Amino acid sequence: MVLADRPGALEQITHQLARRNVNTLGISVHPVVVGVWPTTPLALADGQTRALNLATHLARHPDRLPDAISELLGADVVPPHRHASARAGSAVLKVPTAWNGPLMFSREGQPFTPAESARAHRLAELAEILGQLRQSPAPTPCS
Repeated sequence: MVLADRPGALEQITHQLARRNVNTLGISVHPVVVGVWPTTPLALADGQTRALNLATHLARHPDRLPDAISELLGADVVPPHRHASARAGSAVLKVPTAWNGPLMFSREGQPFTPAESARAHRLAELAEILGQLRQSPAPTPCS
C-alpha cells in the first residue's frame, strides 16, 4: 500500500493493524518519491536469517554470488550482454565486484531499497574476501 507522506498517515494504519492483532514490528517502510513504497510478504520475512543463510552458502561457494544476491533480493540476474537494455520498465541494481566487473539485477514492480542495496554489496564483499582466502596459500604450522 502507498501512504500519503503527511503527519499521522502511518499512525492511522498502525492503529488499524493493532485492532486486528497484527505485529506492527514486522512492517517495512521505505520512502519513495511519491509517498511510501508498499511492503510485500517477501519484505516481511525474517530478512536477517535469510541473509545469514545465504552468507553461509556463499562461504562454501563464493562463485555463486549472483545466485545468492538474486535470491536475497527476489530479482533476476541481468547477463552482461544485456546490461545496456536492462533499464527499460524495471528496477535495476548494479553491484560492483572485484573480479568480474559489475553484476546487475532487475526486478519488475518494486524498486530496490537502500537496505537491499547495502545487503547485496556486503554479500559481494564477503564473496571477494572468501575468494582471496581460497587463493592464498595455506599457512604452514610453526614448529
